[in-house]
Amino acid sequence: EDKHGEVIAEKRRPGVETYLGVHFPAVDVPDQARALFSCNPYTHIPDVQSNAVPLVPERCPVSGDHPDMSLVCARACSPGHLTYLSNMGVSSTFVLALVVKAELWGLIICHDLTPKYVPCADRAALVFLAETMGLLIECDLEKMEMAEMQRARVARQAMIRALQETDDISEAFTCGPQNISSLIDCTGACLVRDDRVLRSGATPSDAQ
Repeated sequence: EDKHGEVIAEKRRPGVETYLGVHFPAVDVPDQARALFSCNPYTHIPDVQSNAVPLVPERCPVSGDHPDMSLVCARACSPGHLTYLSNMGVSSTFVLALVVKAELWGLIICHDLTPKYVPCADRAALVFLAETMGLLIECDLEKMEMAEMQRARVARQAMIRALQETDDISEAFTCGPQNISSLIDCTGACLVRDDRVLRSGATPSDAQ
């Protein structure tokens, strides 16, 4: 949600540094890059040390505009990103976008310590795999959302029944397995009414 990243799974050769569990700030994948991943499923750098090839001509002879390279997979990367990869000891990369509900959800990042070109047929197969994973993730998220809605519905109905069965509103909100904490999915809640403080779950003590 905050666009920060975390490495949640990895497969690596013995002796290669692990990045599992490492967190990355949102600026590592800026909004411009996120937008490109939404319309272009992968990026490929066969050799981090290779020189970029200039466009000839640089502008369209008719309109004078720079060409739109959003859908071009062979476009050059920023020098800063190449330096970043070099400092990691990476010589080639292949990055696949995991797109969920038309937004970038995650990245499958493949690194090699030597220059490596991924053939077109392999790229097409990997793109299909990433698209399938994106659909599966979307289905799982929808199931989780439906389960949360059902949990909240059950908690709300239990709260209504508790309010109907007691004259003490405070007790209805804080006592029993289905209370205000379960209704809003929190670890603890306090209800302050007149001079009474009723607690449910993990809450600060009077001294705190």
